[in-house]
Amino acid sequence: MIDELSRWVLAQCPNARDLPRDELSRYEAKNPIHGWVVPFEYQDDRFDLQVVLPQDFPWAKPRVYCTEKFQFMQFPHVEKDGAFCLYPPGTEHNPLNPKGLIWDAIKEATRLIVASYDDAFISDFADEFDSYWSKTEGGKNIVSLLSPGGPSRRVSLWCSTGDYYLADDHTALESWLRNRFPGNKKDYNFNTATHIALNRPILPSEYPKSGAAILRFLRELAPECIKLLEDAAVTADDKFTVSFEGRTDDGPVFFAVEVMPPVKQGMKAGRRPDMVQKGFRPGKVPTHIRMLRLFGGTRLSATRLCARTHHGYMGVTLLQSLLCLTSVF
Repeated sequence: MIDELSRWVLAQCPNARDLPRDELSRYEAKNPIHGWVVPFEYQDDRFDLQVVLPQDFPWAKPRVYCTEKFQFMQFPHVEKDGAFCLYPPGTEHNPLNPKGLIWDAIKEATRLIVASYDDAFISDFADEFDSYWSKTEGGKNIVSLLSPGGPSRRVSLWCSTGDYYLADDHTALESWLRNRFPGNKKDYNFNTATHIALNRPILPSEYPKSGAAILRFLRELAPECIKLLEDAAVTADDKFTVSFEGRTDDGPVFFAVEVMPPVKQGMKAGRRPDMVQKGFRPGKVPTHIRMLRLFGGTRLSATRLCARTHHGYMGVTLLQSLLCLTSVF
């Protein structure tokens, strides 16, 4: 079958060529059985599409790559291994029409390339925020009971050993937790988090890997909320959580960061000085100094808070998708 398909592809695309074994080996994780390089030109630009047939083709769809120009997190609709995401999950296909599968994959890849020339293409990152944020490394779980569409504000936070829970106030959060965990008779110890509404979700290029990056996207998307962040930094004794709501045409998406105090590297935990407080008496650190030390250029070790989908308890309707990031200095 492969020889016949190869002759057909080369006839349909006269400038195409078979993908040699050394190039095909780049996709070894997919156990490829064959592939082609199919050139495509648009607006004086040339794209060498690499069309790869996985081991279980035609029961699995072809994969198309153009990694020299389209990479994960730099363009929408590119998967972690660099393949174009050509179809929505669960899309059915006809394994009895292998030529049609190959041709449809090539056409869909070229459609995405043409679409990438439109400035609006990058907005697909916002429309499919869940898909991209969830692919950041590591993480914890977070569950939100927050009312969507509200203003930026302080909210209630409870942290279990593995999960974080957010609600509009302590009363609402405790009521939900009592119904969610009826066997727990202990008192809950609540903290306060800061919730900031943005006019759009952040893009992958804006995912924060430093304290400065958080301030950078806030200055663009919600400059009026920097004072709220300053208040959180001033009153925090240790780490503090900041959640964000990005508004899209399809409804809000949520994500969060956990800001940790900076630490002096190379010292044992019990002997490390308080790098925020250093040089000042307790409670006397000027706000601008505290902000600089917490949100300066210090590198963050970023981990992801995983997606959790819940349905309401006690009549509370939870958001269907919450993806968050824990960031640690």
